[in-house]
Amino acid sequence: MVRKIALTLAVIAVASLSLAAQTGNHVQTPSVWQVDLASSDFGGSPPPKSDTLYMEKDTDEWLSWRDVTVDDSGQTATISWSGVPDGTLKPVTGSHDTAGYQNNGDAHWQLAAGGTVDCKFALSDDKMKATMTCTYLGKSGNEAHYKTVYVRTDKKSDM
Repeated sequence: MVRKIALTLAVIAVASLSLAAQTGNHVQTPSVWQVDLASSDFGGSPPPKSDTLYMEKDTDEWLSWRDVTVDDSGQTATISWSGVPDGTLKPVTGSHDTAGYQNNGDAHWQLAAGGTVDCKFALSDDKMKATMTCTYLGKSGNEAHYKTVYVRTDKKSDM
């Protein structure tokens, strides 16, 4: 069960950061995003009680975010990542994982427990909703699919 919770948190984190990195569609920063639990699919894992993403910087040259997740048992995890979105794996603060992001929103995580998570990103035209479609591949070859939807909560559309 602990492993499943850790995987769910990892997928949420990957999805969070995917929201940040995308050429030509950068989100305004700072901004606050909440996971839409009703629209998301956690691949059979228990959904978190909440997940809030704080976008601090989102440009072609630099990406910075902090994510606070309360899991289904009520435990809070805070992670963050900062760096150039060039695909290079960099440490994720607050975890033992590493992550690499591209400006197109694609994300790749190498999980410390073994396995990987890869995500694709889509941002709504009004830049108020982001959808991340992710695939987890475990070190033993098991696979799971996730869809995480985030809604911007701090202001109206950036249009």
